[in-house]
Amino acid sequence: MPETTLGDPLVAVAVTRIPYAKCALSTEAQTEAIQAWADGRGVRITAWFHQEVPGVGLSKTHHACMDAIASLQLNRAGIVVVACPAAFARNARNAAILAHLANAAGARVECADGSAALDEKLPNVVLYHTIIGAVEALGRAKATLQEREALAVSRLRRAMHAERRKAMEAP
Repeated sequence: MPETTLGDPLVAVAVTRIPYAKCALSTEAQTEAIQAWADGRGVRITAWFHQEVPGVGLSKTHHACMDAIASLQLNRAGIVVVACPAAFARNARNAAILAHLANAAGARVECADGSAALDEKLPNVVLYHTIIGAVEALGRAKATLQEREALAVSRLRRAMHAERRKAMEAP
């Protein structure tokens, strides 16, 4: 998926998560790693989002990431930074969705440990990007069709109104 950065590339929002097997760093250690990363690159972190409660499903397990992505425009940020890939998402599907949302908001995702937040070459990641792209294309096509239908209905109503007016004016 091509990345487009609309936000300031020197402004970031940061996300930390509760530790678990793949990312055993405490939230304090994640915060320190992210802050060190930002200081080393001259990046200013404008907002911090902390995932404290485990949950099930994308909206529950990734609410901190979702909140961070939603705040990108408000903070004029061009980066969502996490300590490590596992702090961003626990599986490729969620990582692909979150990375896509961040990219759509004009930002990129970076990991303070220097690794990639998402391995774009994995077959399942390519599949998720293809599915997301197809759903977006379907949505655009549906919106275009609805717009055309609305214009056709509007033209038909104007024609009917004009015919009624002619009928009323005729002797």
